Amino acid sequence: MGRSLHQQFFDQQAHIWKAMDRRDQIRRLVELFSRALPSPGKRVLDVGCGTGILLDVFCQMDQAPEIVVELDISREMLCAGRSRGPLPNTLVWSVQADTHRLPFPEAYFSGIICFSAFPHFSNQRAVLEEFYRVLGPEGLVMILHLDHHREINRMHASIGGVVRGDRLPPVTEVGQWLMNIGFMVLRAREQRGLYLIVALK
Repeated sequence: MGRSLHQQFFDQQAHIWKAMDRRDQIRRLVELFSRALPSPGKRVLDVGCGTGILLDVFCQMDQAPEIVVELDISREMLCAGRSRGPLPNTLVWSVQADTHRLPFPEAYFSGIICFSAFPHFSNQRAVLEEFYRVLGPEGLVMILHLDHHREINRMHASIGGVVRGDRLPPVTEVGQWLMNIGFMVLRAREQRGLYLIVALK
């Protein structure tokens, strides 16, 4: 089976993303995790991890996860992320897989973080159902972007190509999907510079 169009696109972007100066993004994420977000727990799934920006965030947290599974459909993104080196006191695994069919047993994770990836899933409700399946009791899911959904959607439209139609719904819409699946939505907020949903299983 050949690579999907999205997989090809992100494979081609990996070296560009790796070279980007993302210090401002990391600073904003560290601030969010330290002030506004609950701890994702000891065993965390980083969905659509790209080149692993959240690893740079975790290493600056007071209570970093014990295990982080970096998951992406793009092999090249995962390879670029591995060059970051180990995290102190955190075991990191890299898994190439499709988020619509997570290769993990039920109730495996204490937390799932989906940063800057949700628009790229073709069946977003099915992905949320997978999140529910692999989260343990009282597990948390966080869906996070550093901009409002309208800005994210405009950006994808301007990039064009395979991501042209990749859509981030409003937090109210995604929040309703989560509740229909069985999650309790703890926070659903968006404004200029932030899109955040936190939900509890």
